Amino acid sequence: MGYLTVKARILILDIKTRKSEDETLTVDIVKKAFMLLAILFILSLFIVYIDVNIPKINKITLKTNKFPSGTNIKLLQISDLHSMDFGDEYKGLLRKITDTKPDAIVITGDLIDHKTEDFEHVYNFLDKLYKLNPNIYYVPGNHELGNRKGLAFIKGVSDRKIAVLRNKNLLFSSKNIEINICGIDDLYNGRPNIEKTFEGINSSLYTILLSHAPNIIFTTTPNSDLILSGHTHGGQIRLPFIGAVVIPNQGFMPKYDKGLFKLSDDRLLYIDSGLGTSVFPIRFLNRSQVTLVTLESSNEN
Repeated sequence: MGYLTVKARILILDIKTRKSEDETLTVDIVKKAFMLLAILFILSLFIVYIDVNIPKINKITLKTNKFPSGTNIKLLQISDLHSMDFGDEYKGLLRKITDTKPDAIVITGDLIDHKTEDFEHVYNFLDKLYKLNPNIYYVPGNHELGNRKGLAFIKGVSDRKIAVLRNKNLLFSSKNIEINICGIDDLYNGRPNIEKTFEGINSSLYTILLSHAPNIIFTTTPNSDLILSGHTHGGQIRLPFIGAVVIPNQGFMPKYDKGLFKLSDDRLLYIDSGLGTSVFPIRFLNRSQVTLVTLESSNEN
């Protein structure tokens, strides 16, 4: 009987020991999981800060047989600033833009937000851009035209000798190359007129359409080689292997979120994800940017 009592006590002690070890192991797992989550949270905050506050230059190169052999034109696309004030980083952005040496600058809307009251720092940014390169072409977006002082802002842009293209087109010449730069009014808050936009162009020349919203492709078939758009912000928040989750006017899991899309054999759409933010001041895995678009000849010597 005494032997059985001793065995029982040993068994109970062993159970308590194992239980204590299991509890210790569980606590260790919870601590490690918490530490991992904390590290991931801090890393995510760091990524958000970089993506929102330190813009980059994205670069794409497109070929065309409409240019003479060995020639090219560089266009810098700026989109969706949304009155973002980068502070000291403005100097860095302007330096990066200067280094790209663009032949022209195109702005695809939403320089301001629909709630913006003070335009001065945006005008200051435009003034600095104009000093870098006076060949600037601009189409307004839904936020300019949704702002109660938006028309006054657009006039201020025009007063700075920046070409405002609302259902208009202009001929741009550089390096013995001529291209059509067309701009259509905003699809949602403007009065877009596709016929007026392309009126009188030489269709044998390379033709670019500036349209703030990429959804222009769903409403008409623009007579252009390349459409440059913004509006989407690339979804602002992007997930690994998925991309943008939701985009205004396209809904969930959108197809046309950011980047280059082939619409047909001779028509391309490029959507820049922009500089600023809207609704929430957050970007994730989607760094703010401007894009250098290099158009170069595909013709051989």
